Amino acid sequence: EGGYRLGLTFLTLGQQADKGFELRRLARPFMARLNQFTSETVHLGTLARNRVLYVDSIDSPHSIRLVAQVGGTNAVHCTSLGKALLVTHSDEEIRQILVEAGMERRTHYTLASPEAFLKEMEAVRRNGFGFDDRESGDECFCIGAPIFNHLGQVLAAISVSGPISRVSRRTAETVVAPKLLEATRTISRSLGFVS
Repeated sequence: EGGYRLGLTFLTLGQQADKGFELRRLARPFMARLNQFTSETVHLGTLARNRVLYVDSIDSPHSIRLVAQVGGTNAVHCTSLGKALLVTHSDEEIRQILVEAGMERRTHYTLASPEAFLKEMEAVRRNGFGFDDRESGDECFCIGAPIFNHLGQVLAAISVSGPISRVSRRTAETVVAPKLLEATRTISRSLGFVS
């Protein structure tokens, strides 16, 4: 009747939603095992419009825990998911994302300049995982690692998040990182990634 009609954008969004559901189905058992092993919150995120988009989450059983709403977004510069999601981006691409998105200083520890963030990304690329060490919140610690598709592109990332009183850098590196990397590498291989 000359009114509104659905366009091609809805087809694109529908395809992205299908991929998101498939990714959630694939990652969920690994997330559940990480949640059970660590007793901390586990997030699955993707990159959307230069921000972290939370696709799935399993909360910690503790009364004091870190939470994120599925469908919600967060900044890339102060989250372990953001760092993991940017691991294959070039420094120039990252700089452009940071300039466009901004680098709000949330805590004293937040990396608030592109130079500081790019220096941090050197360690993320070397180690295969990234930290949020009180960068998004004064009492928060997170570790995140990327999931790769068959083309070697970062499709998503998984993080384990908890209060600094229970999750320290040392614990994250020695206890959580091996299990997290085992999970993300297995998911990546199931998606056809060959390292």
